[in-house]
Amino acid sequence: MEKAKFPFFMVAVLSLVLWASRILPHQPNFTPVLALCLFTGFFAKGRLFGLFLPLLALLVSDWMIGFYPGWAFNYVAMTLILFSGSFMGPRFSSFMGFGFAAACQFFILSNLGVWMFSQMYAPSFEGLLHCYEMGLPFFRSTLSGTLFFMVVFYFATKGLAKVSRQEWAKRV
Repeated sequence: MEKAKFPFFMVAVLSLVLWASRILPHQPNFTPVLALCLFTGFFAKGRLFGLFLPLLALLVSDWMIGFYPGWAFNYVAMTLILFSGSFMGPRFSSFMGFGFAAACQFFILSNLGVWMFSQMYAPSFEGLLHCYEMGLPFFRSTLSGTLFFMVVFYFATKGLAKVSRQEWAKRV
């Protein structure tokens, strides 16, 4: 899969979709957010706007739906996922492996933030383990949503790249 020549447009579109996916009704944690962060990192290849636009989309959506205890941990996780997307290879297996890793990383960091700042769990190692245990149903949804959307975005992007090459060949 070739990278776009002008990734700013792709990053802007992905950031808009990221924002909408958090605002529109959806199954809890079954969203394209992590997949969009990975794809944005992939297309932006470490450029500053590749971090700024998706994080701005997250910030605006959190402002609209409300901030929550430990939200900063989610931003750290999303930033790391955005960065890691720039290391994805163009192969399907790379995309799926990064999707799996992103879901795991988000689960670990987001639940740590909940444990530390929500006061829902005892401030002990047992409380932390209980927090992770209670987060497992959300992890299943996050993982399945991320992998599902990684497949959708991978093949959609691959198809668009093929179409654009064919259109380009017709015009030359």
